[in-house]
Amino acid sequence: VVAKRTIEAGEVVFSVPAELLLNVDTALASSMGPTFLAAREHLSAKTKKEEVAALIAAAGEAEVDVEMEEEEDEMELHDDAIAMLFLIAERNNPESKWRRYFSLLPPNIETGVSLDLSQETSPSGKTLDEELAGTPMPYKAANEREVLQQSYSFMFPSLSEKFPTEFPAEVFTWDALVWARGVFDTRCVTVSYPGGRDLTCLVPLVDMCNHDFCAQLSKPKLATHKVAAAEGSGEMALEFRTLAKVAQGGEVMLNYGSLDNTQLLLYYGFAIEDNPYDSVSLELEPADEDQFVMQKRLLLKLLCLPVEHHLRLQGGLNPRLIAALRLLLFEKEELDLSEADPEGREPVSERNELFVADTLRSTLDGLLAEFNTTVEEDEMMLASSGPDAPSGFMRGVVTYRLGLKRILLKAHEDTQVLLTQGVPAAAFSLPEDATSPAQDDGKNTAPGEHDGERGGGHGGERGASAESAESAEDAQDARKRPR
Repeated sequence: VVAKRTIEAGEVVFSVPAELLLNVDTALASSMGPTFLAAREHLSAKTKKEEVAALIAAAGEAEVDVEMEEEEDEMELHDDAIAMLFLIAERNNPESKWRRYFSLLPPNIETGVSLDLSQETSPSGKTLDEELAGTPMPYKAANEREVLQQSYSFMFPSLSEKFPTEFPAEVFTWDALVWARGVFDTRCVTVSYPGGRDLTCLVPLVDMCNHDFCAQLSKPKLATHKVAAAEGSGEMALEFRTLAKVAQGGEVMLNYGSLDNTQLLLYYGFAIEDNPYDSVSLELEPADEDQFVMQKRLLLKLLCLPVEHHLRLQGGLNPRLIAALRLLLFEKEELDLSEADPEGREPVSERNELFVADTLRSTLDGLLAEFNTTVEEDEMMLASSGPDAPSGFMRGVVTYRLGLKRILLKAHEDTQVLLTQGVPAAAFSLPEDATSPAQDDGKNTAPGEHDGERGGGHGGERGASAESAESAEDAQDARKRPR
């Protein structure tokens, strides 16, 4: 989206009538509204209790009530599911008021969720899973698709059998749901409605804006005034204002949120080079066979040292990572010596310091070995031009894995410093406010980032993650992923 004229800060760039937003409210207000309500009631009554009860009976009667409650809560026709079903229905309605909007939507969407990474192949002939070896993406994408498949199996063919006219089986297919999920993942905006409701919405035309962490558009707000529209007029409209001036010919950008490349590739299908929110997570715990395992776990808690640590491209090794690793590698004599320094501020022995550095280096070497390409190979791919240059989702794959490898190599360089120069005592000092686990979870923080609603490691061992930032009221995180 490009500015045809200079846009000053504070101007309303987009004003979209609320009736043209595609969400659960417009779905329930449509002619299909009663059908959606009936479908929700039908599916609520049909929670497959016989199947669940049979499975739980084998596990023991004592677990039946709890497990059934969890299953029933999970098996529900959520608002976002209704919005996706409505999108599928309207896309196949030649009289839909969104028909011009639908003509602009891509027929195929490439994201980590939309693509079956175990089946899709790259130009080199490898599966995308193989191209993404060494990253948490294959695990995360498979998990998302499994949940989506469970949702589809819960809804269909049951809805097509109960409401054959409204939910024809030839329209509401698995591929159609994957497409609808991809549309919402890549284009949705979260809108705060009166009463504290946050709705996942498709906003025609506004969803054409590309992402930037320093976007000019503010978080959208509903305004209550008359708005002229092609389809009529409404009392309420969704407005997007500029936070900064946009020069004529400049691109108008929207901030999708403080997302790392794992989230961007998984839900949006692209990645950003040197993403400041990227990280590689390391999970550190004492070995079960360690004779001092209980004592070390207690010390980790007393010193407010977390189990999960994050490596980032910015800055050096987190002192708390080194402190935790040093503690985990203590021998009996070193544990005794550490009692004289209960806050863990000073190195205990040269043996321990070298062991820490060597252990971290070998761990990083192992993680780098999981990738199927080198940094140099990825850089050459991104710099190449012509028909062999990676494009679309594959370009995002290369950018994504390259970013993780650069983080690991930077940590490797920092570890080499530990091996050659030793570790200064100040490196083991804990933050002044680290007085309890509740005050500081030990996660490295990217510039301007705070703990939020997303993040995590890979399968409980390692992975790439960044804690999403809750943005300022008028600034960031305009988009959020639907359920």
